[in-house]
Amino acid sequence: MSLSPRIALIRIAIATINHMSSATGADSMSKPAAASSSDDSDQMSFSISQQVERVVADSLIEIETLDEASRNQTAAYRTLKGRAEAELISFDTPDHRVAYIRVYVRSHALMLTQVLQQCKVASDALLEVWKRGERLDVVSVGGGPGSDVLGVCKFAEMNHCMARGCVSFVILDRQTDWMYDWLSVTKKMPAYFHSTYGHFDASNANDVAKCPKLFSDCHLVTMVKFASAIHASNPVPFYTAMFDALRPGTIVVLVDNWCPANREDSFTTDCKKAADKAGMTCLLKNSAMEVMSETYENELAELASAIKLSQGNNHHKPYYGKKMLVYVWMKPTSAPVAPAEDQKPL
Repeated sequence: MSLSPRIALIRIAIATINHMSSATGADSMSKPAAASSSDDSDQMSFSISQQVERVVADSLIEIETLDEASRNQTAAYRTLKGRAEAELISFDTPDHRVAYIRVYVRSHALMLTQVLQQCKVASDALLEVWKRGERLDVVSVGGGPGSDVLGVCKFAEMNHCMARGCVSFVILDRQTDWMYDWLSVTKKMPAYFHSTYGHFDASNANDVAKCPKLFSDCHLVTMVKFASAIHASNPVPFYTAMFDALRPGTIVVLVDNWCPANREDSFTTDCKKAADKAGMTCLLKNSAMEVMSETYENELAELASAIKLSQGNNHHKPYYGKKMLVYVWMKPTSAPVAPAEDQKPL
């Protein structure tokens, strides 16, 4: 029986990623040692904007088409008002996915970088992995667009740890077609990070049953703009299974849309309750963290330049929040970890 074109493409993409991984000695099971953070000879400069622009250029999609898709997404974001993102935003077509990457992924990636930098306990724990010469294993939930990957890589670069074999990502998303959009990046950087895409629907019981295998051996779990997208689909079983599966010392970062305090619980209560039930230590909680700082001046300048879309009647301003809702947890170790005292409580 001949394969459908879609299945054939999936197999080709997976084979490509696996080939790149084997060429560098990295796969989803092995853990090659990363270069020590003190070894500057193997460090690389990492620009979020360069990776995003590479995706846009390699997509070969007309700018006018991307502009139209961006306008549709912006209009949808402005009318979310607490509703599930999945109800209004579709990523079924390449133009909508690449438009989203082009306009929003930079800012979401920098949000994650900012949180990792500002939460000292989490930052120190992650940097300690690299100091030991180990690879940092990350599970990105709903991370198909790539913001989590870019945000962690930028964090590594800012701390002089962006060395060969330094990070491995398992990217879980119910829309795995994002994998094709990012092949242009992953095929050029396999020596520095390894990425594996997996179809995962947090509202599906069969997928939730895989949590013990997916989350039991990672150092970091990221959920950027995930809680607001899944909250209408009964995420309680997923959150419970995910937190229960974590090993001691694992860091969990939730970054999402800011909203007034009386509405914030609409999409984070389930996650907070599951974290408390699992005995997670809350390292940072901030319902209105100001987005960005002078640290990211160059990236922000490139972002401002890149999103100058069509002028005239077609011009629109992308919807960026100036504040973000943040939680950072750690699975308790034998030594209790005190929450950060300098963070604004909810």
